[in-house]
Amino acid sequence: VSSHDPAQLKEVNSQILSALDGGVQHIYLLVDVSLDERAVEKLFQGVKLDYINTTLVINKKHNISLPQSWDSRYYTIRDESNPVIALDCAEKPDIAIAHCMQYVAKVMDRSDQQKTAPPFTISVAVGDSYLMEIARLRALHHTFNLLNSHYDWQHSLRIEASYHLNATSVSDYQKIANTTHGLAAILGGATVVLPFGLEQTDGEEVRIARNQLHLLRLESYIDKVSDPLAG
Repeated sequence: VSSHDPAQLKEVNSQILSALDGGVQHIYLLVDVSLDERAVEKLFQGVKLDYINTTLVINKKHNISLPQSWDSRYYTIRDESNPVIALDCAEKPDIAIAHCMQYVAKVMDRSDQQKTAPPFTISVAVGDSYLMEIARLRALHHTFNLLNSHYDWQHSLRIEASYHLNATSVSDYQKIANTTHGLAAILGGATVVLPFGLEQTDGEEVRIARNQLHLLRLESYIDKVSDPLAG
């Protein structure tokens, strides 16, 4: 978003609605202009925020006024100068985590002594090894917390876990595999779960992919426990 022009706001709103119709569950919006509350409402007109996650990537020099009705559980504000760190899935888990933490430690070391530093966002691709993926994400959380405690700063960690929907296998296997990927991300402590890989034309598969995570939330109540594996 780079303009207050109503036509552009309407166009972006149309793109968001189209993406949601295609099964998208997380919207990233790069905001490069100051927006008042009315402009933000136009951008998200017709969008049910409690059914998706929204990340507003904001240029530091601009001000954004969010509607008072917005629930902070359903959106994230991220400064565009705060980059996403990618966990290298080609490396062994301990080495990949070590590289991420080295980067985080360098940023912490360069920061001032105030305890109001921005959150760190780490992007992780979830693979097929169910227990290993859970262990890898939990190890990432644990290592970050140890580092945070060592520096005695109050940083926060966001893990954006993604997986590619398996659309080439038989239908029943596909549903089980995709649900397992999502569950591994949740049990591992992911902040956001992003399924990728289906074309919008695959209407039935898009609907199933969209509803799998809703079922985990609404029927398994997986979001009612802060750490399911801890009891």
